[in-house]
Amino acid sequence: MKDVCFKFYGLGYNEYYQANVSIYDSCGSLVYSGNTYNSILNTCLNIGEKYLVKATFMGEVIIRYIIINRPVYIFIFDHALMNEPAITFILKDYYYNLPIERGELILYGQNN
Repeated sequence: MKDVCFKFYGLGYNEYYQANVSIYDSCGSLVYSGNTYNSILNTCLNIGEKYLVKATFMGEVIIRYIIINRPVYIFIFDHALMNEPAITFILKDYYYNLPIERGELILYGQNN
């Protein structure tokens, strides 16, 4: 048995907006069923064995056959590949904990 981590891109945070994941062995028997947490699922599986991973989230389904030979597997839900980012957040003042209603926020990072 080996600890295996499944990472899913395109999900929410903590227990909100998480995928339901089912893992079946090569005989078709269900070996794991549950939800991700912070877009991650950790479980123990047999090294070298073939498994079917089925993940569902908001009508999208990912079905993949994998052979356990590494510690981390990454899956991406199609809706995560959006052309325009849609991020909304509330920025609050450090001292008074009041929302900042106007101003300019400059975000920068490394472009690839």
